[in-house]
Amino acid sequence: MLFLGISVQPLSAHEASVSHITLQQGLSQTQARIVLPDDQLTIAWPDYAGFGAQPAAAEQVRIQAYVRQHFWLEQDGHKLTGTLLSAERTTEDQAGLERPVLTLSLLFPPLTSASDQVSIHSDLILHEVYSHKTYLLSQTPGAPQNLNSDQIRSEAQGIFRLKHTDITLGSAPSVGATLLAFMHLGAEHILSGPDHLLFLTCLLMTVPLVRYRGRWERNEDASATTGILLRTLSVVTGFTLAHGLTLSLAVLGYLPAGGQWIEVLIAVSVLTAALLIVKPLPHIDGFWVATLFGLIHGLAFSELLDSMHLTGNDLLLALFSFTLGIEAVQMVLILLLVPCLIRLSHSPTIYNPLRYGVALISVTAASGWLFERITGQDNLLTPMAGWIKDGAPFFFGLIILLTLASVRSRPRMIDLMNLSRR
Repeated sequence: MLFLGISVQPLSAHEASVSHITLQQGLSQTQARIVLPDDQLTIAWPDYAGFGAQPAAAEQVRIQAYVRQHFWLEQDGHKLTGTLLSAERTTEDQAGLERPVLTLSLLFPPLTSASDQVSIHSDLILHEVYSHKTYLLSQTPGAPQNLNSDQIRSEAQGIFRLKHTDITLGSAPSVGATLLAFMHLGAEHILSGPDHLLFLTCLLMTVPLVRYRGRWERNEDASATTGILLRTLSVVTGFTLAHGLTLSLAVLGYLPAGGQWIEVLIAVSVLTAALLIVKPLPHIDGFWVATLFGLIHGLAFSELLDSMHLTGNDLLLALFSFTLGIEAVQMVLILLLVPCLIRLSHSPTIYNPLRYGVALISVTAASGWLFERITGQDNLLTPMAGWIKDGAPFFFGLIILLTLASVRSRPRMIDLMNLSRR
């Protein structure tokens, strides 16, 4: 069963920490395994910050009270709250980083067979952190009782988010609704971290230019626009085909999905693309850079879908629509940015400072991400992700304003040139 109800979340260097709830229905009992990230839980429930490395008995009582307040099952109008079996502070790999988490195991009474539908309510963390997401997975009936077993197959049921804190099991969405939901998730995923779009933006910054004696110069050829469009097409095609290939292979189980070193290589890709804005590489154009690193980006894209453990037609539909959502965001970026860059490239006094500014921001951000993803520790450059997120609308607004200004000033410049020739 696939899920509905997905919303775009704020940007960050990585996707923000998420929670997971795995529900397993057995013949004699129902269990839930809940994973809550420490950083988000501390914001939502400040008392948690004072807990020990492993929660003591008194702290477990408080954890159970908190969970019962924000998470329960409901069937035939009856509210069912769980009994806490265990609470453990561990770590979990999310987007290539080992994040501290609180892992809980809860026991519920057995669900009756009188009704096929069970409603799950959760606003854990979400009651204070409105952008938080919690993925709900369900275990297939008859699976082993050990929720940590690798043999258990999970099915994605939904995402708890703001204004969507109740999910009903047993109600299958239509194919069309599922298609739109995963398209939305794909768009959300590429927007959840600026590194992917920053990489593509860096590559697009050079498409209006040509190599000349080891540096970038404006193309003076009369057919320059055609060449620019062809270079844009080659960059976009290389990146799309490459990440589409590895995304598909990873989700289908032929390649590893995501991981720390994939995230490290993505930071390297942004750093490389940023340096290429300043100085071109001899005999290597944007197509090969986009294709090579596109293979890496596809593995990062696959991590979210891989974690949902979808199978069969569900997996194929999710893969197709998820990829479609990613491509839609890319196309919006390209259609917005490239025409402006073509126009601005005719004014070196505007375009060169813009180009070097994008390169400086990208190098700084990529260096911070590289250190963070290798060491797992925040650093002085970590806030760059937030600055890029907050500044993105202003950046595109600036690009549009500069483009409009250059269009309006162009006739005046031509008049002055004609006057000087008389």
